[in-house]
Amino acid sequence: MKVKFCMLMPFLFGFLILQVLLTAGLAQESKPIKITRKEQRQAMKIVWVQNHRQIIQTNRKYAKRLADKQTRGEIVGLELVVASSTSIRFESQWGHALFRFVDNVGDAENDVGLGFVADLNATSVNYVMGLLGGYPVFPVIKSLRLYNTQYVKSESRPLDRYVLPSNQKIRNQMVNRLLSEWKDLDKKNQFVYENAVKLARRQVEHKARKKWGEGGFTIEAMSDEESGDIFAFVASPGTQVNDEDDLNSTDEQGLESKKEEKKQRILYAVHYNPQFQEDFGRYTFAGNNCAGALVRFLEQSGIPSKRAHGVWARIPNKLPNFYRRSLVNPFPAFRATRAVDVRGEVAKNFNISLSDLEKGEKWPKDALAKLTTLELKDKMLILDQLENMPDEVRDSLVETLPPLEDRLSYGEIYDLKNMPNELYELCADQACIQSQLAAAMTHLGEVRVKEALEEWKLYRRDYKKTELLKLVEKQLDFLSFIELLSKL
Repeated sequence: MKVKFCMLMPFLFGFLILQVLLTAGLAQESKPIKITRKEQRQAMKIVWVQNHRQIIQTNRKYAKRLADKQTRGEIVGLELVVASSTSIRFESQWGHALFRFVDNVGDAENDVGLGFVADLNATSVNYVMGLLGGYPVFPVIKSLRLYNTQYVKSESRPLDRYVLPSNQKIRNQMVNRLLSEWKDLDKKNQFVYENAVKLARRQVEHKARKKWGEGGFTIEAMSDEESGDIFAFVASPGTQVNDEDDLNSTDEQGLESKKEEKKQRILYAVHYNPQFQEDFGRYTFAGNNCAGALVRFLEQSGIPSKRAHGVWARIPNKLPNFYRRSLVNPFPAFRATRAVDVRGEVAKNFNISLSDLEKGEKWPKDALAKLTTLELKDKMLILDQLENMPDEVRDSLVETLPPLEDRLSYGEIYDLKNMPNELYELCADQACIQSQLAAAMTHLGEVRVKEALEEWKLYRRDYKKTELLKLVEKQLDFLSFIELLSKL
């Protein structure tokens, strides 16, 4: 879901025609049905609806998880997460920014993440609409594990994690705002979707009645079994041949006629336009993109930001610097690169390309022997990421792992585990700030922390007293925190 200035989720082109046209309970045929251009266009619409409804279902699931965590008082921190830039696509070269609600229960990968994207109304991007604000901004709410799979595992893009100090008041404001705005947006989309389903049903019935007459057809819905969401309707003539006995009882001419009848069907997609939510705004590539929308949301929730946003607040991989200039991000990043690095190291050790490694092709005969020398963390990373690993190598490598209770968790192998609790706090006294500094140096490195704080202090000196008050006017608790940091 992103033009990496952050578009809607990737669409499933590879199998769409087969999936869309031949899974509606239509009779089996000995020869493939020729797919018309009109049906291809309908199929593209169906894929869009299917993906959009799945994204909405995922949002609902993780919005509920976030609400439950808030109710139980489990959310203890906030992190800005930036996926590194890549040359895979033109729009990906500026990275992607998202947000993590850190909680203190279970595995880190089950924490809830939030990102903003453009909500497309088709499977292709209209760049004019993107420039002029024709697309709604859409919040993507899902687990940190799903985000990690998307960026690290699938696209080999390391994640940089930055602490944004906060208190319970700010965290509650953030969760409440997100859940309120999401519920309103969900209701709007659900309303137009349900009306679109009714309209699609009427349209396909009208077309079928004109073609085959009243009572001469059947209509089936293409839907998701779990959610019940309908993506399209398929109308077929009611006289189609359904079993071998009917075929045997028909003369040759009648048989050909029935085969032709079987090829007839009307495919009609449910389609609706994504809805706007005013507080999320309109998506624009150069302004309210995934970075700009995130800044706007955090600002509305009480996280200070410079009034003059400039380019720093519009480019995802520049956001950390923007928040340092806004005096919110005093510490360096925790960068998790091992998951990406290990693949390159193994490919080099195998003397093959990274592409061949990931495809499971041209692996050397001594591949298993080389993999068994890896550390436990690297073994588990390789097993999780290389889905096309030769079966015999995978099975043998798994046998070298310790018992389940002694293995590393997903969060441990991907370096997603929480930072020390002290780092997430918006300190209000000297004892807290000293504890926070000690935790930062231990976890992030003394030299790197000192360098980051020196840079932060340079930006702090640029603020006059009145400018500082304007910066923190929505959340005055930051004033004490900034003054304490200034004295370090």
